[in-house]
Amino acid sequence: MTGTDTRFVSLVILAAGSSSRMGRPKQTLPWMGKDLLTYQVEQGGLSGVDELIVVLGEDAADYRPLLPESLERVPVYKIIENPNYAQGKTTSVLAGLAAADSRATDWIFLAMDAPKPAHITDMLVEAHHAGGLPITYPWHGGIEGHPPVMNASLRSEIEAITEAKRGLREITERDPDRVNRVEFGDPIVIVNMNSPEDYERALVVTGQATD
Repeated sequence: MTGTDTRFVSLVILAAGSSSRMGRPKQTLPWMGKDLLTYQVEQGGLSGVDELIVVLGEDAADYRPLLPESLERVPVYKIIENPNYAQGKTTSVLAGLAAADSRATDWIFLAMDAPKPAHITDMLVEAHHAGGLPITYPWHGGIEGHPPVMNASLRSEIEAITEAKRGLREITERDPDRVNRVEFGDPIVIVNMNSPEDYERALVVTGQATD
């Protein structure tokens, strides 16, 4: 999304959590033949974003070896650590935002437990820019999905988010008319793996389940 295009899209992968509800590290869950964290970063690297930031937290030293050293298609690649990860996901959003390139016109805040293949990310970004609204969410079958894409005009609002006020959800709900809701045919946009049951369902939805 570089070249003559003035857009600069920063993809922030939130991978700092302790996976308490899952009962095992989500970062190392098997997914598409890889560890989940490896898969998500590699797919982000295959998308058309201009920057990819990975936010690590608990046991960051254990997960760094899962990450590629460089990304061929993404010009800017950063791995950062959020020392405040135990205070909630909003702290990782803010850490990623602070680390993002000053050229960013849009940010994608992607939770690692909601994996997205590269082509879905690209479709979402294109829909975001075509829609002309500051916020875009994917939907499937009447269910809101993940991740949100947010325009840089919302920076001050994002910087003010808190766990108590539901983080980015507070911004979305403040003015629903600012939100572009894009329907996707692929149910991957609503996959969100918080528990072992969620993970098993996700394996079924994506054709990875084995008898």
